[in-house]
Amino acid sequence: MKTIKKVMGVLENHRGNFVSGQALADEIGVSRMAIWKSIEALRKEGYRIESLPSKGYKLQEGNDILSEEGIRSHLPKKYKQNPVIVYDTIDSTNNAAKTMAMQGAEHGTLIVANEQKQGRGRFGRTFFSPKSKGVFLSIVLRPQMLIQETVFTTILAAIATVRMLGKITEEEIRIKWVNDIFVQDKKVGGILTELACDVESQQVSYIVVGIGLNVNMSAEDFPPEISELAGSIRSKDFSRNYMAAELLNQVLSIFEEHSAEAILEEYRSKQYLLGKDVFFEKDNQKMYGKALDIDAKGALVVRVGEEDVTLNSGEVSVRLQ
Repeated sequence: MKTIKKVMGVLENHRGNFVSGQALADEIGVSRMAIWKSIEALRKEGYRIESLPSKGYKLQEGNDILSEEGIRSHLPKKYKQNPVIVYDTIDSTNNAAKTMAMQGAEHGTLIVANEQKQGRGRFGRTFFSPKSKGVFLSIVLRPQMLIQETVFTTILAAIATVRMLGKITEEEIRIKWVNDIFVQDKKVGGILTELACDVESQQVSYIVVGIGLNVNMSAEDFPPEISELAGSIRSKDFSRNYMAAELLNQVLSIFEEHSAEAILEEYRSKQYLLGKDVFFEKDNQKMYGKALDIDAKGALVVRVGEEDVTLNSGEVSVRLQ
């Protein structure tokens, strides 16, 4: 590992506190001149690092630059050594994750981007992913399960996302069935789950969970066509490095140990649509009704006239009066 990355790792682990140049040099095993050169290089990259002759160097709290070292500093011990790959710009983290998965990437590999040029959502839609304005990541999972057992994957990822957001904001976080994250009637994020399986055995080869969140964006940051619909998470106290690390922690933890019944109850409690008048298309026909429930398989139950219609997939929108 390059000296600059090692210096970054130590500073991240002591964020907000001074570390002497000698302590850095001793821990990393280089000269103090090498430490000074690394500090200057980090400053050129945009890191705000305070220095005092008698105290050393301190990474200031306001830094919000995504980095492998920054993410690792927030991971719990059990995930500290997981592969973490950070891109400044990429087409899509899900594309990169699928390529890595096909090449053997291990369970729990995290791919994060500061910007996506071709961020993707469901049904081939684009996901707006501007530079330094969000958390855009994908996680490679290799669960021992059959394809029919993967129906809860997006639900688990949604709950993991809500749990992470609950740690950084007091705003009410809702999930719009099946994969959108809402705050105050606006979409602040989405989840795209993709997988590969063996056709004969029906055994899952890998799952890629993609999560995109808008962070500290204003209405002016969005393109006109989505500015009325899109919102943003507001967080000054938590960095995007923390958010990415905690998303990995929550996703892996929930996949490793969860109760389907408890997760469904939590999913229902966070639903944005339940009780609302909605419309959707089924069999090429537009239908209107009231969202009633999430059933035991994660499907949305809608009362249409005198009948209940069960939706296993598709797009549902709130009907404006």
